Amino acid sequence: MTDNRTYDAGQRLPSLAERLDCTQQTSTFRVNFFAMGLGQHERTLLLYALFALTSNPNSTVEILVADVGEFMALRQRGAAWILDKFGEHCLCVRGVEQAALIRRTAVRNTWRYLVVPLRKAE
Repeated sequence: MTDNRTYDAGQRLPSLAERLDCTQQTSTFRVNFFAMGLGQHERTLLLYALFALTSNPNSTVEILVADVGEFMALRQRGAAWILDKFGEHCLCVRGVEQAALIRRTAVRNTWRYLVVPLRKAE
């Protein structure tokens, strides 16, 4: 995969991890799509992001996973492609602390309702 972005001479290229950092936000988005996937459900998160961004210009997708490092090791090419296709800050990935959530409820499919999104939308 080639990097088609342009930078000034001597400027350091941001790493993929920096590009996917949920705390970085340069503008307010129209919609923030918020998704959490644990275990086998992590496989579908980038497809979810692709469909959400294709249908909704000026949007972002905030993804929560159990282990960001493991998720990125398996899916870094897909995440980089989405950033290149739809623009910087359209996608971010962050980890979720499962231990804190399980103390609140053992019903895992409700955990996404207990986490506050970091990205702002209109």
